[in-house]
Amino acid sequence: MKYIIITSISFLILINLSCKDKGVNPGDNYPPGYQHDIPWPSLADSPWPMNHGNPQNTGRSRFKGPTEGILSARIPAQDMESAVVIGKDSTIYFNSSRPGYLFAVKYNGIVSWSYKLVSVSPTTPLITSDGTVITANGTRQLIAVDKNGNTKWTYTSNNLIFHLGINIDKEGTIYFLDASSTLNAVNKVGQLIWQLTDNRFYTGQASAPSFSPDGKTLYVQGKTVSLLAVDIDSRTVKWTYGNNYLLSSPVIDAQGNIYIIPAVNNKENNIVYSLKPNGTLRWKYELGVIAVYNYLYNMEPTIDKYGNIYLGADTLYSITYDGKLRWKLGFGGFGISSPLISDVEGNIYLGLAKGLYNIKITKVSSNGNILFEVLINDERVMGYSPAISENGLLFFPTFRSNNILVIK
Repeated sequence: MKYIIITSISFLILINLSCKDKGVNPGDNYPPGYQHDIPWPSLADSPWPMNHGNPQNTGRSRFKGPTEGILSARIPAQDMESAVVIGKDSTIYFNSSRPGYLFAVKYNGIVSWSYKLVSVSPTTPLITSDGTVITANGTRQLIAVDKNGNTKWTYTSNNLIFHLGINIDKEGTIYFLDASSTLNAVNKVGQLIWQLTDNRFYTGQASAPSFSPDGKTLYVQGKTVSLLAVDIDSRTVKWTYGNNYLLSSPVIDAQGNIYIIPAVNNKENNIVYSLKPNGTLRWKYELGVIAVYNYLYNMEPTIDKYGNIYLGADTLYSITYDGKLRWKLGFGGFGISSPLISDVEGNIYLGLAKGLYNIKITKVSSNGNILFEVLINDERVMGYSPAISENGLLFFPTFRSNNILVIK
């Protein structure tokens, strides 16, 4: 009898383990375009460890977002020009204030520590798997700070680092652009590994490269081409796409497809392109001429777990994984003024603006219904990417204003 019981228990354990493995590894039961989370061992396993959420720049959280639509707190963040990130210990990190500080702040607004920067920095911090916080010092210096706010290492570039996003490969190498159109690769102890200079790289403040799911290709925005695909192993540009400059970072899905919105003038149709991993066109969707077209180009799209893409300017568009319109939603004269993010349920969160100080933080369901709007009339227009915490708080940065807005 004892032998039978033990054998039965072992059998159940094997079944349980096989079910868990099946849940981790995407299989044939998933619908086309399903977006599983990409494992990234070098990055902190925290709710929101880097700009726009992850190395693929999807803006998608694995947690539910806020449900009440209430402005619950304001965290002082004067003159902030970057996005906010979230660590594992209920702490948010951001660069703020002049001449410049890196702040670690608890969800309740209590400052854990601050780290003096040389000047204000628009570079969003990135949190590694061991809790190290990496950001730019506001000049030519990349810095790594431990979880207590102490310097671990610094790396000084040949030129100014003044860009929104840095990225990290699966082994822990940090990638960033400097003002000399040079892509820098720095290892986890702050030593330069290699550089690639290409005058086609876009090096404006909104620059933030994205990684392919396998970590072998880095996609960099271009200024005379739309996109450059950099092979990390050969350290060369393997292909380019388009002729118009690209302000918003490319979004990469779990299958390796790429989504970009190159700039056009205000009399041309705006187009979202989906590219295959080899740089050939997968599909394109024409949005038409957009009145507030300049809003569109700094606002990264987001992609939900079913592969639906969300983007827009005066109108929010939902486009299917295969490039067809699901729905569109107008905002009565307001324009989208922040990158878009989504939660695990497919709800979309975005900032809307009509002028500098007439703004809303809005939640839209996956079906295109407005679930809440939070009116804000005493802060400047929305900033870079918001972030969702594990307990459903939404941290929304403003741009060169006074506070990070906390929505529950």
